[in-house]
Amino acid sequence: MANTIENIVIPVVNLFMGTIMRYVEEEKMHDVADNLLDKLEELVDGTGTKIDDAVFEPVFERIREAFNIPDGED
Repeated sequence: MANTIENIVIPVVNLFMGTIMRYVEEEKMHDVADNLLDKLEELVDGTGTKIDDAVFEPVFERIREAFNIPDGED
């Protein structure tokens, strides 16, 4: 599963984010992406299962690292 995430999901997210960032100011895009990631993290945390935590939390962390979007909760 992790291999699929690294080989498919992350490159697609990188492409999507790169395309959007061409049209939106970088600071505004960081704010939007941070808010989106916060909502996704809340959604995953709210399910009460550990499986989705193990699958999605590393993806969210990699996205934050790739685009230099620190989590305001740290």
